Amino acid sequence: KEHNQKLMKLAGLLKSDGHPCLALSTGGCILCDDCSFPAGPCLKPEERMHSLSAAGVDVEKLCRKAGLDFSFGGDSIYYTACLVF
Repeated sequence: KEHNQKLMKLAGLLKSDGHPCLALSTGGCILCDDCSFPAGPCLKPEERMHSLSAAGVDVEKLCRKAGLDFSFGGDSIYYTACLVF
């Protein structure tokens, strides 16, 4: 959750400085304590978070291309994010 909060803070700073962007991260959206989706429409559609994989990004391939470590197994957790301008 902390990772996504930092990403959203960075995206907000960029947007407020005139740089519209889309923040893509790991996992699901964290904006609402109780998500209304899929039972109902999103309460914050303009702010909701999308995951990299939901946007069709091959996260492992992206990380390897960028020279970053990435693994789905083992004792480590890798948090990834991307800002699209």
